[in-house]
Amino acid sequence: MELYMVTVKERLERTVPVEASNEVEAVDIVYERYRKSGIVLDAEDFTGVDFIAIKAFEYERELVK
Repeated sequence: MELYMVTVKERLERTVPVEASNEVEAVDIVYERYRKSGIVLDAEDFTGVDFIAIKAFEYERELVK
């Protein structure tokens, strides 16, 4: 048997409507809301999961780089 390191990556996504003068301002507005905990992603925002396995010795070698 070999030892593997398995990483679990979950994706949470939410589309937020916002009125703004342009795309940059729209992102800034939503970023500030998110940063101030006005937008909190939860289980209802789940869009997927990935499982990535790597042999333990290769994982340790990557950490040394």
